[in-house]
Amino acid sequence: MRIERSVGIAREREDVWAVLRDPALMPEWFAKLGNFVAVSGDGTGAGDEYTIDYLRDGDDKELRVQVLSVDVGIGHVHRFEGLPVAFTITSELTQEGDGTTWVATIEVKLSLIQRTLGPVIKGYLDDLAGDMAEGFKTYVEER
Repeated sequence: MRIERSVGIAREREDVWAVLRDPALMPEWFAKLGNFVAVSGDGTGAGDEYTIDYLRDGDDKELRVQVLSVDVGIGHVHRFEGLPVAFTITSELTQEGDGTTWVATIEVKLSLIQRTLGPVIKGYLDDLAGDMAEGFKTYVEER
């Protein structure tokens, strides 16, 4: 299952990257996240790991995150575990005139059992992606 969101941000790519590259800032721009803790590294390099709390409907979940790859100034891939399904988020930045487009792609591989819940999982991740994209855009543009 693949869910993609893109959002135009009225800032130069370097300004957007400065926020995107630092996962410790996520609780500032995504209200449903809190309590970033670096486990290995600082969360900005490939192989680094961290935990972050996902706050939803009073049912807080600690997510374990591994940085799979980083392309400095362009984007990165993080793997999230701790929800009913593990998923990756690939972030890519492109310069568009005076602004930047951020494309976030969530990918999930569902087991046979999980596939029966596919529509529920898709709705859940659609909400997550939409909230994430709007929070990021607002934070970067107001910075």
